[in-house]
Amino acid sequence: PILLHAGDPRDRDALRAAAARYIAGDAAAAAELRAAGAGGIGEVRDLFSGDQKRAAFESLVASIVRDEIARAVRDEPGLIYHGQFAHLEPLGAEGVKALLQAFKDEDAPRDHRSRAAVALGDMGDASIIGELAAITKDMLTERWVELEAGYLMARLGDRSYVDPYIRAQQQIAAATPAPGNLSEIVFALTELAEVYYRIGDYAMAIFNYEKKRVILVDAIERMPAELREPRSAELALLHYNLACSLSLAGRIDEAFRALDAALGHPDVTLEMVRRDGDLRALRAAGKFAAWHSEKEKSLPPAAPAPPPKSIVPR
Repeated sequence: PILLHAGDPRDRDALRAAAARYIAGDAAAAAELRAAGAGGIGEVRDLFSGDQKRAAFESLVASIVRDEIARAVRDEPGLIYHGQFAHLEPLGAEGVKALLQAFKDEDAPRDHRSRAAVALGDMGDASIIGELAAITKDMLTERWVELEAGYLMARLGDRSYVDPYIRAQQQIAAATPAPGNLSEIVFALTELAEVYYRIGDYAMAIFNYEKKRVILVDAIERMPAELREPRSAELALLHYNLACSLSLAGRIDEAFRALDAALGHPDVTLEMVRRDGDLRALRAAGKFAAWHSEKEKSLPPAAPAPPPKSIVPR
């Protein structure tokens, strides 16, 4: 397959020729079109008029959606960030349809389905809110899928699901920490930070990350040494996710400090910092190059690890 670049007349002509061959049933042409990706497909949409051709176009779009989800899982394991799938926008309504099907596919791996939800948020099509609401109300829906659908509804403008959930978690988080309720409070703060991050309210995400950080630090200091590692790992991931929200909120110096704390743990790597779209503003900062160079020298080589911002298991 040849990778075509939208905008070059020679590539556009080759792409349209491949589309014509695909419509005629040439399987090799389908591979060329898939290689062109979402941007290339936008160049040939006009060729797929009529019901039969429209079905062929939808099949092609679904293949590209699957390719892009698989690529994200492979190349950005565990990472989710706003704008991660913005390049799929040229797929239009057909792309939204394919992504919704991918999200609802109960036979697909969870990490693929969660990426489909992120991609639907990037597409910004509010016409699917009704279908998402139905998912949240279905008693057979898995809990994590219900939450994903609710987050997505809020991102598309409907907070009818997340607002009651936020109030319930706030009530739990407001309790005075004690040994008997510490896990419940930490979980509630985790949920609140996740919800607010996912709906783009970064100030409130930061607020809840900070509250959780204070509780975790105090709890770790009181624990026997042999019990600290799981909570220490959780704290490192918290610092990383806090850095992401701080970067998105434009609080760059604080984001650097949060990353300094996160990178002391093997679950957080510089590769994640280089790839994560939420850290674009941090990477654009004047001091990033020197900071990154110093970290490369001071940090031990890291084994591949699942990054944070994976969907929290429910």
